[in-house]
Amino acid sequence: MINRFCFQVTQLLLAHGADPSECPAHESLTHICLKSFKLHFPLLRFLLESGAAYNCSLHGASCWSGFSLIFERLCSHPGCAEDDSHIELLHKAETVLDLMVTSSQRLQLPENFNIHPVGSLAGKIQALHASLRQLESYPPPLKHLCRVSIRLCLRPWPVDTKVKALPLPDRLKWYLLSAHSGTEDNC
Repeated sequence: MINRFCFQVTQLLLAHGADPSECPAHESLTHICLKSFKLHFPLLRFLLESGAAYNCSLHGASCWSGFSLIFERLCSHPGCAEDDSHIELLHKAETVLDLMVTSSQRLQLPENFNIHPVGSLAGKIQALHASLRQLESYPPPLKHLCRVSIRLCLRPWPVDTKVKALPLPDRLKWYLLSAHSGTEDNC
């Protein structure tokens, strides 16, 4: 009941122009959801699909960054490979990172963005980090720029139903939806 209420209040505030990514960080809804992304996953997904910045909207990544917050959480949860909670955490982190990547034309990672994962899933976390570094170091491919532009044109969010209604081949719809859109969690 409370989760649904918070979700509806967030929808209302966004509809009236509220910025959920403003400073200070402890008052930013996006920052709070990123810090506890496993708990607030549906709300965070809605915020990112609604165009909320994954960095501080006033000062950028130098103030706070969604990438840093996600990897801090992943690295602070040692877990083991058989631990369902850590596998779920990693899956949700991948989804959130995908949402952040598909919402920006040029990936902006914070300076000194280094991680030190521990546990049996450290290799997967390190690989995820390396893939983001690689995305940042090269110019974005044309297909990524087109994907971002089309998704931005389909506002207001969420885009799932709008993409499915487009007269496009299924494979292109799948690409526009990205990996996160099939995940439906209750609020």
